[in-house]
Amino acid sequence: MERSAWCPVCAREFDTMTGVPIVFPNFTASAIADSIRSKAKVARSIRSAAVR
Repeated sequence: MERSAWCPVCAREFDTMTGVPIVFPNFTASAIADSIRSKAKVARSIRSAAVR
């Protein structure tokens, strides 16, 4: 598991706003954060489509 995408220490993503690495040692917290990010992304695209 170490050094794979499933490793909580090695699987690092960067916050696009701040450039800071995001590391979640808890897979449940990671899944919740991914869900929130995807919902926010969908909401932004709906808003931008409504403006056009």
